Amino acid sequence: MQIRNFILFLYIIIPAVSFAQTPYWQQQVNTKINVTLDDQKHFLRGWETISYLNNSPDTLHHIYLHLWANAYKHDHTPFAEQQYQQGKTNFYYAKASQRGYIDSLNFMVDGNSLSYSSAVDTPDIAKLQLVHPLPPGGSVIISTPFRIKIPKLFSRLGRNGQAYYISQWFPKPAVYDRTGWHPLPYLDQGEFYNEYGSYDVKITLPKNYVVMATGNLLNAEETTWLDSLAGLKIPYWKYRNDSFPPSSSETKTLHFVEENVHDFAWFADKRFVVRKDSFRYENSSSPITIYTAALPSTDTNWNQAVHHLKDALNIYGKHVGQYPYKTIKAVQGVLHAGGGMEYPTITIIDKEVGVSKTVLVHEAGHNWFYGILGSNERDFAWMDEGINSFYEAVVLKETEGNTNKKTNLLSTNNELVMTSNIYAPIISHLAATHTDQSIAQPSQNFKSINYGLDVYYKTAWYLTWLEDYMGKENFKTAMQAYFQQWKFKHPYPSDFQTTMQQHTDKSLTWFFDELLTSNERIDFAIASTKKEADKTLIKLSNRTSLSLPVTVEAVIKDSLIARVTTLPFKGDTTIVMPANTASFRIASSVADMKTQNNTNHGGVQLRPFFGFNNSFKQKLFWLPAIGYNLNDGLGAGIIFHNITLPENRLKFILMPTYSFKSKTLTGAASIGYSFYPKNTFHEILTQFDFKSYHHDNSDFNIFKTIYARYRKLSPSICFQLKELSLHSTVKRTILLKGYWINEEGFDYIQSPIDSMYRPSIKNHETIYGMLRYTHQNNRTFNPFQYDASVQIGKSFVKLMASTQSKIDYHIPNKSLYIRAFVGKFWGLNSKSSFTNERYYLNSTSTGRNDYLYDETFFGRSEQSGWTTQQISITEGGLKVPTLFLAAPLGRSDNWLASLNIKSDLPIKLPIRLFLDLSTFSDASKLNPSGDKLLFTGGVELHYKDLLNLYIPLVMSRDFKDYYNTIIVKEKFMRSIMFSIQLDKIQWLKASNELLDFAQ
Repeated sequence: MQIRNFILFLYIIIPAVSFAQTPYWQQQVNTKINVTLDDQKHFLRGWETISYLNNSPDTLHHIYLHLWANAYKHDHTPFAEQQYQQGKTNFYYAKASQRGYIDSLNFMVDGNSLSYSSAVDTPDIAKLQLVHPLPPGGSVIISTPFRIKIPKLFSRLGRNGQAYYISQWFPKPAVYDRTGWHPLPYLDQGEFYNEYGSYDVKITLPKNYVVMATGNLLNAEETTWLDSLAGLKIPYWKYRNDSFPPSSSETKTLHFVEENVHDFAWFADKRFVVRKDSFRYENSSSPITIYTAALPSTDTNWNQAVHHLKDALNIYGKHVGQYPYKTIKAVQGVLHAGGGMEYPTITIIDKEVGVSKTVLVHEAGHNWFYGILGSNERDFAWMDEGINSFYEAVVLKETEGNTNKKTNLLSTNNELVMTSNIYAPIISHLAATHTDQSIAQPSQNFKSINYGLDVYYKTAWYLTWLEDYMGKENFKTAMQAYFQQWKFKHPYPSDFQTTMQQHTDKSLTWFFDELLTSNERIDFAIASTKKEADKTLIKLSNRTSLSLPVTVEAVIKDSLIARVTTLPFKGDTTIVMPANTASFRIASSVADMKTQNNTNHGGVQLRPFFGFNNSFKQKLFWLPAIGYNLNDGLGAGIIFHNITLPENRLKFILMPTYSFKSKTLTGAASIGYSFYPKNTFHEILTQFDFKSYHHDNSDFNIFKTIYARYRKLSPSICFQLKELSLHSTVKRTILLKGYWINEEGFDYIQSPIDSMYRPSIKNHETIYGMLRYTHQNNRTFNPFQYDASVQIGKSFVKLMASTQSKIDYHIPNKSLYIRAFVGKFWGLNSKSSFTNERYYLNSTSTGRNDYLYDETFFGRSEQSGWTTQQISITEGGLKVPTLFLAAPLGRSDNWLASLNIKSDLPIKLPIRLFLDLSTFSDASKLNPSGDKLLFTGGVELHYKDLLNLYIPLVMSRDFKDYYNTIIVKEKFMRSIMFSIQLDKIQWLKASNELLDFAQ
């Protein structure tokens, strides 16, 4: 038994040791390209030669190639699908002439053509079959012609008029490394992984184009011309003139070369304003040439760009390692893949960003974390975007100090922290609502907002924490060693971890094995403090399941007295601090996402309007409130709320108002608490709503009008089911809601004194219950929703179901909308048929039958006037106020079904056509005309489906007869209806809705 176990041990361990001792290797790909730009038909025509050196220990029988220009070939590529997933529709609606592709390929080795194949849905990945296997140490030279139809700019490769952004364009071998092949489809979110080598590129195009490209320009004449442009002052009239001049009839061929890079990009524009400068490291004799190229309209601001690039060269060089190339460039253009995009030695900044130093430094910094350290960005984006965001913040701190509050840092005791950054409360909000994601996963797994926040800024925040834990000097030395060891190579996370661990005697497993792989909300708390003679004992609580360190600071006023950093721990631990300290706080370098328990001196701050809640005190906000309804008149008051980022588990809105017409206090309030279970449900929201306004009035035989009030108290619990993925567009909820409603009405009592009838207030209390299931699919194209609900009162039961579908036309922002409703009513007491009338199913809903008081109406009991023209799109959804007819039409105490159809028009105005149909039990008997169907149709004016105006053009005979005989005067104006659908806004979830809107 022992011998067998020993043999088994050898069988397992020997291959592992052998793998660990395998020397590092990487392939080398050297590329030569000759390409010509046709700026009339927007084509590139070229020839490429690839020299592929197999440094791997494996024999290769095929090579995967990236044909990324084919990402724009049709509307079912991975790029296109990702666009739709993120709600971007420009590419889907693009004309065929606006899309792009690569063709005319004929891969050859020694004059022999090679076969290659691509899948229909991934035309941007090709498998090239080698005629002869390529052994370890062998090389092969592959050549091919190619033609690229340059697409309109949808992402990175593209054109905007005669401005050309040429990136991810030529056939390029995929990376083959120690884990195998990495054939990657082109994606907008999710960047790249390429082999290192040399580039030799010749570009032919009209002579008056300014070209900025990867590497070094070898044309002396062109360099002289660029120098002359760099010295020009642009006339004032040209500052606002970004029109394209005619292309020169002469052409030129520009020659660029560069070594130790893994990509080549170039940008051509006849309008570019050029600026030039240089930078030299102290220990270097060779200067680095700096070029910027911007549009004339922004040349003045872009004069600062060369200085920002100098700052990046200096500070990245000091903290990470010196820039190894001879040039660094930045150009301005139109970009649809973020505010900027990086390529070796060159970066492009979106025109809308201007010359933001933050963006420019970030993109230039990618020369280190992407260009020189060539990690796999698609699988480990944090190694590129996150580390680079950390050093972006270092540059801004060292060059701007504490003056720029819009940067990614706040200086507290000379520490680099993220808590003043606008992104910190949003990151904390995602964590609080369990919608953030762990950092260590492939780019395509992230939701769009998480990719921007978790990958970039949460990683940078975590690295600040790691730096504080290791010590600044150890961290700096480790990062410099990582740079020197892995420059021009392909490091993996384990390589980064190994290097960092070599420069500290503290274990870093908490960072790499726990923090990066978890999406838990980080929450430390100062649980208690106990002062003794010469010390203070501080009890700290780690409210996560992770073993993590924390740093605590002792502060007197603004002076830092002491700092203590714990080892990683779970649960509680106790540390010792000076006894004479006024206050203690958890250091802001710790990525704590709930800060109100981070000090022993908390409290509440009252602030106006809205704001972030990432300080040591709990914030309460106030803002003025104003409202109106017909019975209360104008109302004014104050809204108190704690709706903020990050979200509070306990959230509330209080809105007391004074109504000047009824001369009483009115208002509304809502309070809720969110739970986030681990299984089945994503969120459970318990909520209590209160509302009290006046719904009727009377001055019958009295001198002073009296008003009838309603009071509503509504407890509810809403279960949001957990979906399989954060990418899911589905939202499923189960709502259980109760209603206690006290309604005041009028009794008209005869006076014994003068025998006149006068009104007096009477009270009526009712209780209702509701259960509703809602399924929403907010997919980009053809979203839909359906729901089913049951309402129960003392004397009735209503069962209702509805569906809403949006069917998109092949025209941007134009759709067909279909809503269907069916309902069934049961009366529980035959004697109560009269009192049940308000509960019947109705073809049109108004304030009179909003017995749950869930919606917002200007008037609820009026028989005439403009308030009777307000409707609600519930139940039947017709656009005629049927309840105000002498004999209401479209009402049923049995069943009712309706269909509401709307269509956008192919114009820019917010106008739709609508058609509503409704039928119900015994319709032919109840309708005076004997028709079984009621209908209305006309024109709708809309604003975000919150405010809608309906102008009827056709209606069924019974409605026509009513308007012609009863409403003779102003019948057209009286037939116009409107709706205000404020019930769609979930006020307690306003933070989430704001972020959804921002995306």
